[in-house]
Amino acid sequence: MRKSLSLMLIVVMAVAFSGQAFAAGMKAAGEEMTIRGTVNENNQVVDQEGVAYTVVDDAKGMELSNHTGKMVEIMGTVQEDMGKKTITVREFKLEN
Repeated sequence: MRKSLSLMLIVVMAVAFSGQAFAAGMKAAGEEMTIRGTVNENNQVVDQEGVAYTVVDDAKGMELSNHTGKMVEIMGTVQEDMGKKTITVREFKLEN
């Protein structure tokens, strides 16, 4: 009886852990978002709450970096790794 209860507990824990690992993998895959913030000199966009998103250095990201100090709205894919957020810019527009 104890042996089957222990085995059942191990199985439940393994299933719970694999679900958390799956959820973490989904987060790492990226999430489509719209962000409003200011472009800074570190190739980041900082939103109204002070969260910094590092802009991926691709064609759109380099185009965005030309607007340092300006308020922008960005549509793109956000990924988070160890508390650091990056955004791959799909499109952006300057705010007034």
